[in-house]
Amino acid sequence: GLAAAQWLRSSSPSPRLLPGRQRLGGCSSRRRRGHRAGGRGCGLWHDRAVFHFLTRESDRSAYVATLKRTLQADGHLVIATFAHDGPAKCSGLDVMRHDEASLQRELGEEFELRETRRETHLTPWQSEQRFVYARFQRHSLAGRGP
Repeated sequence: GLAAAQWLRSSSPSPRLLPGRQRLGGCSSRRRRGHRAGGRGCGLWHDRAVFHFLTRESDRSAYVATLKRTLQADGHLVIATFAHDGPAKCSGLDVMRHDEASLQRELGEEFELRETRRETHLTPWQSEQRFVYARFQRHSLAGRGP
């Protein structure tokens, strides 16, 4: 699980993705490590399959702390994880399965669930993997107490 989080923090952005990241305010590798360009942070955080590999609470807490340092107020988080009825392992690794409520608990009150979808993915080996996709919006920090 931690290897996926370390990759998230250290990977270099693909040159093909840079124009889109600039338009959308997406996170570059520098920003993912918690640095903010001009103090703005990024407006969109997309996680297609990292969070469910974070099986230790300390790894999930570190992920959420990085997310909070990096995602700007009113920014959006799009996250896809294995659903509760999804596989217990992926590529031989244990995974955490989630639903909207467990994702909300992990993220905390600072994030509001805006949209959710379920998907059944058919692998090349013809097995089904059930996912939950969720879009959260970070609350504006203006006027909020500590």
